[in-house]
Amino acid sequence: MWRLTIIESNDMNTREFIEQLFFKHHYPCSSFVVISSKGDYISYFGEFPKEFVWEAVQILKQTISSYQSHNSP
Repeated sequence: MWRLTIIESNDMNTREFIEQLFFKHHYPCSSFVVISSKGDYISYFGEFPKEFVWEAVQILKQTISSYQSHNSP
């Protein structure tokens, strides 16, 4: 089951927390991180087309599906 949560906040505490957790350097343009329910993540630093976010979601979905099929009883 996938849940998509988009954090696009003007709250500096939220933005700073995410930035410090996933990005070592501040960048004035957009960056993103996609986190799976298992804790795997893909992050992209710098400007990007919207399609990159969707591709990151698809990659993580495939990774989880592959993991589940290899580890099912």
